[in-house]
Amino acid sequence: MSEPVFLQNFNNESEAIQAFWQAGYSQYYTRIFLEKFHGIHLSPRQLRYRVKKLKLARTTWSNDDDINNAILCELSGSGSKCGYRAMWYRLKKKFKLNVSRDSVAARLRLLDPTGVEARQRKRFKRGLYRSFGPNLVWHLDGYDKLKPYGICISGCIDGYSRKILWMKASSTNNNPAVIAHYYLSCIKQVNGCPLQMRSDPGTENVTVAAMQIYLRQLGNDPYSGEDSYIFGKSTANQRIEAFWSYLLRAWTEWWRQHFSNMVAEGIFVNRSNIHKCLVRFCYLEVIQGELDMIISSWNDHCIRKQAQLEVPCGIPNVLYHCPELSGGVDCLQAIPFNIDDLEEHTCLPNYVGDYEVDVYFHDLMTENRLLPARNPSEAEQLYKTILEHLEHNL
Repeated sequence: MSEPVFLQNFNNESEAIQAFWQAGYSQYYTRIFLEKFHGIHLSPRQLRYRVKKLKLARTTWSNDDDINNAILCELSGSGSKCGYRAMWYRLKKKFKLNVSRDSVAARLRLLDPTGVEARQRKRFKRGLYRSFGPNLVWHLDGYDKLKPYGICISGCIDGYSRKILWMKASSTNNNPAVIAHYYLSCIKQVNGCPLQMRSDPGTENVTVAAMQIYLRQLGNDPYSGEDSYIFGKSTANQRIEAFWSYLLRAWTEWWRQHFSNMVAEGIFVNRSNIHKCLVRFCYLEVIQGELDMIISSWNDHCIRKQAQLEVPCGIPNVLYHCPELSGGVDCLQAIPFNIDDLEEHTCLPNYVGDYEVDVYFHDLMTENRLLPARNPSEAEQLYKTILEHLEHNL
């Protein structure tokens, strides 16, 4: 799970204030987080003075050329599927640029008019959803849109706050031990488990279901024991499905087109296990890096009020960690057992797949002094270079 800025460690008060400012938090939330998580109590006047002293100003915009170049850089990759709000968060998180959302919207209309028009035509009607606090229900699901190319994604979202708890790309999202590893790592990080979890009835979720029921067996509430896990249709698991819909528009479509182009060029064959292993080897860290950026942006963005949802609007990180500000109740359940024994039922994602093939690819990189990819274009070049060596050796 991507760690929010207010849970990070800072060397001093000024560093903390700058971090909150760069993350886009208002002075109101900054004061609350400084006091709640760092033991620093500041009055509104004191915080305004420190912000002024640090010369932090929302209206001091970044250079126009830097903004345009950053947008063009994103439009050349998966950012071409982003709306102006998602693009605004990318500029803040990835490029550390201070720019207004209206300015981003105007620039996108000039730089990407076709994409803006295409996004305006799409509409999504959400179903009714009720929740009274974070950790009431976690929604778990796998995402298979990139699976034909060897990349499998697993994600989990909190129903009340809409905070992404984890989103991991690996060689599989069907192995119960791998999904259990994600779940166990998350409950260790938040130091508790939810009242309930929900997923579709796939076999990949059986170990997580068993763990959740085991940890909730001593509860005296209506959601304890076997009632602490809900198996249902994917269409009913609307919270995570709604996020997948957003991810498809904002990110996945670009990657599917990227890999489709590789298929058209004849350098990737869907039926070839070697090609899928090579895609994972070259692209996995790049894709996970982009997913981490999306998680960070999503968890820090402000969700507008929606009539169909009986949950509060606001910032997912704030709604999750400070539910009292929105009238919610934290439903996180203490873990009554030592969960270290559960580790034997989990498996790290990097131990699933063709280990010998990955070792061979690493040896090829070392022999030819190749560097790991940092972006999609470098990953594609690395893929082609290793593929040439493979074809030559074979």
